[in-house]
Amino acid sequence: MIEHTTENRSQARTHLFVAATLTWPNGSYAARLRNVSPDGAMLETKAGPRVGEQVDITRGTLSANGVVVWRMGERVGVRFHNPVVVADWLPSSAAGQQLVDETFRQLKGSSSSTEQRQTAPIEASATSNHQLVAIANRIDDLANALSNDAEVVRRYAGHLPILDVASQKLRKLGL
Repeated sequence: MIEHTTENRSQARTHLFVAATLTWPNGSYAARLRNVSPDGAMLETKAGPRVGEQVDITRGTLSANGVVVWRMGERVGVRFHNPVVVADWLPSSAAGQQLVDETFRQLKGSSSSTEQRQTAPIEASATSNHQLVAIANRIDDLANALSNDAEVVRRYAGHLPILDVASQKLRKLGL
């Protein structure tokens, strides 16, 4: 299933959580492919290219080249030079991909409406807010470590995005 967004995009994107390699003229680094559409992708990587640099993204035998159009922290947006077939980039488990897509739909759909439906707001002190962000950071570290293990990614591709969703929710509550 493909999640359709309201952002200014020419193509819908599919959320996923798979290991990939990002290569550019000055280096090559492990990355997590977070979403992909026929025209581009968003990746997370600790080190990476600057806006405007040419890159290659590889995942197994798949390869796509493009240009970095934005960078925000560890996230990198790439516009492909030639369209890709999104289905080729998905994890081998269709059921797992459905779980990824459903998780992101729930995350996007619940962000403001869930908060409005709460009858008693959760009151948190500055210390507990700090602890929520610290927990989110630890979940991110765990997700990064797990995503660097090809066997873990292969076996649990459909479940790894849940860590990202949990981290985002905790971070939002902590801010």
